[in-house]
Amino acid sequence: MKLDMQLNQNMEQNQHLSQKMIQAISILEMNNEELILYIKEQMLENPILDWKDNNIKSYDYEIIDDKNKNLLTSYEDLLLQWKERAKKISKKSNKNLVYKVGLDIIENINDQGYLEKSVEAISKAFKINTKDVERILKNIQSLEPIGIGSRHLGEYLSIQLKNLGYKDDVLTNLVEEHIQLLGKKQWKTICEILNISREQLKGYLELLSSLSPRIPFKKENKDTVHIQPELKVIEKDGVLTLEWIDETIPNLYIPEYYLQIMNDENQDEQAKEYIINNIDKARWLMRNIEERRKNIYNVANYIMRYQEDFIKYGDTLKPLSQSQVSKALGLSNSTISRVVNNKYIETPKGLFEIKDFFSQGLPFQDVEISNKEIMKMIEDIIKNENKRKPLSDEKIKDLLVKKGVQISRRTVTKYRLEMNILSSVDRKEL
Repeated sequence: MKLDMQLNQNMEQNQHLSQKMIQAISILEMNNEELILYIKEQMLENPILDWKDNNIKSYDYEIIDDKNKNLLTSYEDLLLQWKERAKKISKKSNKNLVYKVGLDIIENINDQGYLEKSVEAISKAFKINTKDVERILKNIQSLEPIGIGSRHLGEYLSIQLKNLGYKDDVLTNLVEEHIQLLGKKQWKTICEILNISREQLKGYLELLSSLSPRIPFKKENKDTVHIQPELKVIEKDGVLTLEWIDETIPNLYIPEYYLQIMNDENQDEQAKEYIINNIDKARWLMRNIEERRKNIYNVANYIMRYQEDFIKYGDTLKPLSQSQVSKALGLSNSTISRVVNNKYIETPKGLFEIKDFFSQGLPFQDVEISNKEIMKMIEDIIKNENKRKPLSDEKIKDLLVKKGVQISRRTVTKYRLEMNILSSVDRKEL
């Protein structure tokens, strides 16, 4: 009999614990608006809960607005650019046709910025030859963002290279015709096909890793979306700080009156049990909300520091994965996923969903590290070297490779010169 009672108690405790865990997971997944509604529901169910009036506000934002113009070009921005360009490139006789063909191309660009409809299909629909369609497409690809309407990653990389002034036929051939081999890291096959050395290929890979892996374009809903950002990034004197938009979440508390009843020995036992049970639920709810708050802040703060150049200057996002944040903060991948999904952050450059700050990098990148970080590593190595036996660029390269940075001696030299650091011979002290 005792064993049965103990088993029943254990089962009830496990069930109670699992309900608390389910609540914790659910709260972590909720966005601001969902959490506010959930808190209101819990307050109706639990008379112990109360909140302090902190003038709860709501925010109406468009996910992509004018402040984001230089970062994520919107569908409407692209249409306006095309309207102006079409006037310049078309003759009076075919002005309307050129505009309509371009419009059809733009309408068939997906959320990732790539053209989904084939040139042949567009040619057939408008009864014009494919060369004319290609000419119109190339004009659209030269609008902002550069490379919009590319048909695949290889073409997007090729357009970026041309825009930067590179005129290397082998490099163009590499990205346009052999992008899949790059993705599979079939270095030997690539070298044989292109008749280049491993050293040449390494140089190409270094250059390609500096390009943007995704087109900064978002085909947003034209209606204003009701969004309540969790946090905002403030820039002051070049320093970024992260702050909560606290007025959006109710500030919950347990009135002192109920805590006194719980500890009053003269109170009715049944009433006390009811109050104790609801206080326990209230505390768990507040604990889960605070845990959600802590996790969102820590993840957003890590991302803000990591993607500082993007937030400040609109640079390309540095490669960043959820697993990378998971390891850095000691949180599970599932927790990171729940934290970043459907949560928004207000920045000096506009409003973003937190998960928008993740970028996987190009498929053939071995090391996800920026040029600035590598330059800082080189600077630190030289700063700590033996001044009587300075390290050569080759030795510095070897040290970086040991740290997992795949870099050539030539690139070390280039970065050293950019930082105005003398050669090992000139750095030598007596």
